[in-house]
Amino acid sequence: MATDIAPVAEIVGSFIYGGALGVGYAVVNLAVENYTGKSIYGNILDGLAERLNSTSMHTCL
Repeated sequence: MATDIAPVAEIVGSFIYGGALGVGYAVVNLAVENYTGKSIYGNILDGLAERLNSTSMHTCL
């Protein structure tokens, strides 16, 4: 896992701060993190970085 927070603690904390939507996000985020090794946010940042790098390479050519 990319984070050091235990999954149960992450879900409980998400419930405290975000209610049912927070729990839903935490569960989906844990599933994505388990599948890809990165959180949803980490995957988004990696995708944006790849897109920016590929775009800048095409404009230089």
